[in-house]
Amino acid sequence: MDLRDDILRHVRGEVRGVQARVEALRPFSTTVPMAPAAAPSPRVVAAMDRHLSSRRRELRRECEAFLAWLDSADAQRVPPASLQRRYTLLKLRFGAILEHLDIFADALVQRAQIRNGLWLSGLDRVAEDGLSVLRAFDPPPLLCHLDRGHGAAIRRATTRLPGGHSNPVSIVRIPRERMVGGGVAGSLLHEVGHQAAALLDLVAAARRMLELRGRSGRDGAVWKVFSGWASEMLADLWALGHLGIAATTGLIGVLSLPAPLLFRVSPDDPHPMPWLRVKIGCAFGRALLPDPRWDRMEAMWEAMVPRARAKADSGAFIARMEPHLPELSELLAGLPIPLAGGRKMSDLLPLEDSAPTSGEAAWSRWKARPEAMVEAGPCRVLAAMGLARFDGDLEPRDETRILEGLLERWALESSLTTPSVRDGAPRLGRAA
Repeated sequence: MDLRDDILRHVRGEVRGVQARVEALRPFSTTVPMAPAAAPSPRVVAAMDRHLSSRRRELRRECEAFLAWLDSADAQRVPPASLQRRYTLLKLRFGAILEHLDIFADALVQRAQIRNGLWLSGLDRVAEDGLSVLRAFDPPPLLCHLDRGHGAAIRRATTRLPGGHSNPVSIVRIPRERMVGGGVAGSLLHEVGHQAAALLDLVAAARRMLELRGRSGRDGAVWKVFSGWASEMLADLWALGHLGIAATTGLIGVLSLPAPLLFRVSPDDPHPMPWLRVKIGCAFGRALLPDPRWDRMEAMWEAMVPRARAKADSGAFIARMEPHLPELSELLAGLPIPLAGGRKMSDLLPLEDSAPTSGEAAWSRWKARPEAMVEAGPCRVLAAMGLARFDGDLEPRDETRILEGLLERWALESSLTTPSVRDGAPRLGRAA
C-alpha cells in the first residue's frame, strides 16, 4: 500500500469521524434538564434547535460530498497538502457549529441551577415586557444568562455567529454582581434597548439627525461626538422610558468606578464618558418624565463624584458637552422612526407607566395590596420599586426579597396557565 492510499484512508477516516460527532449532537429539548418554571420559552428552544439542526444537515451533506469526492479520479490527482486543506476547512465548519452549541448551552445550563434558573426565567419575562411595544415587529425570542464581569451585554438576534451564520435568538448576559437587586432591571432593559434599536433601525436614524444638527452650527464637533454615542444613548433612553428613575439609579450603580475611569475620554468608545453618561440620563429624564427628582439625582451624583476630580482635559470636555444635553435630550425624545410610521420615540415608550407620579401611586396601592403587583406588567412594577427605593420608601433587603419572589412568580406564570399560579403574593415589609 503506497503513501497516497495511507493519506486517503486517513482523510476518509477523519471525515467519517466528523460525521459521527455531528450525528451525536442532540437537540437541547432532549438534553438540558431543568424545572419547567425555569425553562426558557418554547420559542427560544425551538429557534436554537432549528438553527443547530440546519447547520448539522449542511455539514452532513458536506461530509457526504467530501467522501464521494475522495472516491473520484479527481481526488487521486490532488496533492496531499490540498487534501489536508480541504479537510481542515470542513473541520473548521464543524468547530463553528460547536461554538454555536456552546454559546447556547452556556445560557441554558444555568436553568438547572436551584433559584438561578427561576430568576433567569423571570428575567426573560422582564425582557419580553421591554419589547412588548414592538409586537407588530415580531421581536425575537430572548434568553437571559449570568456571567462574570461588571457590565451586561447582548448578542442580538440576526447578528453573526462564528462561521457567519445568523443568530436565531437574542441572548442577554447579566453580571452576577447585579443579581438580585433593583439594579438588574436597568442593566437588562439597556440591553433590550439595543435589540429594539436594531429592530427599528434607530441608530442610523439618530446619527443622521445628530450629524445634520452638527452641520447647522459652529459646534459640529460636539454633535459628532454625540453621534458616535448614539447606540448607547438610545439603549439608555429605552431603559429610562420603561423604568423611569430606576434606570438611572441602576446606571449609577454600574458606574460606581474609580474617578480616573469615570472621567476618561475615549474617542473610539461608543459609550459616553461614564461621568457624563449619568448627566445625560438625568437630562433624558427631564425631557421624557419631568419631575424634581432628576435635579436631586443629578445633585447627588455631582456630590458623590465632584467634577473637580477630573483632569484638565476631561474637565474641558465636560464643559463643551454639558450645555448641549437639554437639546440632545429633546432631539432623541422627538426622534421620528420611519419603520414605526414616523412615530416619535416619546410616543413609542410606555411613559405613563414609568412616570414618577404613576410609580408613586402604584407603590402606595401595592403596599396595601401586594398581590396586585403580580397582576401588573414587570417593567411597571420594577419602575415603581426603583422609585420607592430612591425615595427611601423601600429598604434594599426588602427590595431584594420582593424581587426574588416576583421573578419566581413571573417564571411560574410563563410555564403554567392555571389560576393557582397567581395564588399568594410577594411579602412587603422589613426583612427579618
